[in-house]
Amino acid sequence: MATKAQLAAAAKDIEAQRAKRGETTTRARTRAAAHAAKVQPAAQHAPVDEVDAELEAFMASLPGPGRVVIGAMFGLAAAGAVGYGISLIMSYALAGIVTLTGSAALAFMLSAIVWVLGIYATWKIGGYVGSKVFASIVLPDGLVSKCCASLSLGFGGMKDAVVSRASSTGVAQRMSAFTGAFTKPVAA
Repeated sequence: MATKAQLAAAAKDIEAQRAKRGETTTRARTRAAAHAAKVQPAAQHAPVDEVDAELEAFMASLPGPGRVVIGAMFGLAAAGAVGYGISLIMSYALAGIVTLTGSAALAFMLSAIVWVLGIYATWKIGGYVGSKVFASIVLPDGLVSKCCASLSLGFGGMKDAVVSRASSTGVAQRMSAFTGAFTKPVAA
């Protein structure tokens, strides 16, 4: 292990060699920085404006919290409905097993198999259906989203037509144009 005196002597030797070559520490650092710039290219990054625009577009594409809550409620309801349907099928199978088997051991083994299959089917099928319902509601390209967009466009067009018709002809003008042609005559 080197002593302090040896380390100080080594530092003096290095400084003497640099002075002999005519280099100062600032000049050496400048040369090292220039060499590093040549060897290692500058980091490439996207301009801040593009990153901000991408972030804003991403944030705008996210669904609102109300839509996520509704999607979660309907997804859980769909998964629960699937689970209920599978439990009904399981109960019929269990009633048939108990009724038609004579051996208690065989009935127990078959009912255990039915329970395992029912739980697994509920987990897999219910999870699949629930996730599809959730995605259909929450994602912008989901079926429910497309239907809602199409309905809102249709009703928006109908509203515009009614408003433009009502504004072009006033109520008094329509009443004076009414002839009563489709009314029944009053019998005397």
